[in-house]
Amino acid sequence: MYYDLKFRHIPYVESKFSVVEFDAGHNLMPHGSTEGVQARYNVLGPVMLPIRLGGDIVQFNWYLYFLDSEQARTKIMETLAEGKIDYDFFTKFSEAFTVNSVLSLGEQEHNLKPESVPVVRLHSCCATGDIFGSCRCDCGPQLDAALKSIARDGYGAVLYLSGQEGRGIGLFAKALTYLLQECGHDTFEANALLKLPEDARTFDDAGHMLKFLYPNKPVRLMTNSPHKIEALRRVGVDVAERVELVRGVVAQNEGYLRAKAARGHMIELDQHQDQDQDQPPAVTPLPATAINGVAPASLTPMAATSAVVREAKALHAQDA
Repeated sequence: MYYDLKFRHIPYVESKFSVVEFDAGHNLMPHGSTEGVQARYNVLGPVMLPIRLGGDIVQFNWYLYFLDSEQARTKIMETLAEGKIDYDFFTKFSEAFTVNSVLSLGEQEHNLKPESVPVVRLHSCCATGDIFGSCRCDCGPQLDAALKSIARDGYGAVLYLSGQEGRGIGLFAKALTYLLQECGHDTFEANALLKLPEDARTFDDAGHMLKFLYPNKPVRLMTNSPHKIEALRRVGVDVAERVELVRGVVAQNEGYLRAKAARGHMIELDQHQDQDQDQPPAVTPLPATAINGVAPASLTPMAATSAVVREAKALHAQDA
């Protein structure tokens, strides 16, 4: 891998460097395990990162993580061994060699308090929305609202997933879908016309980082996507509440948001057209589902996304 890990032997840096390992059941393993390691990550942090939020400056803890070089190589070689070089291969390649970020607050203070539950956001990289301020999506306002919500609570994290531009298709392909949207197709139809998956993202790595940051803790997840809830629960993260995150609704992205709502996202636009972007979001307690085969008392099945996933697979199969 192209990351030179010799830096970790610098005395102060060494104290900020961790190797985090998980087994096939998505369980955090003791450091130095030699057998049964399914995923191994290099984690650097926390690094102090002051961030301007409105008129305030809030000092977040910044962590960076990436898949261990041998793990990344194995992931790519297994895909090659299947004998097909398709779009999924390039998606896996991008995810395997990506450095992701975590911006967190309060983990040292609150992790040992049973009553404290962190609010978290899985935020896919969006250069157009997060950096350029584009109104074709709601990503920039969502990121801003998530950071402000965590700052208000004093406990939580945004996981910034760098390899997931355009729901995992990349920046250039995303620009192509924008051109097709200008011709009248919605965001999902545009992907299908380009023979691209509606959503190429995976969230296993993000789930593992949450289990590392918040061991044995439930989380409150800021999302409108049932897919993210299901994905985190699949790797054993206890998602106890969904915190809605409808922000930045304008005429230029209303069609995009309505298309997502039609695909199962929990978005009610009519309630948010004139909403104050800084007001606390609504919270929905979630019923329980099994975590690694065990059904906690606080958790119920959340299968709302299954039909969406089946629909996406069927559509892709028809166009293949």
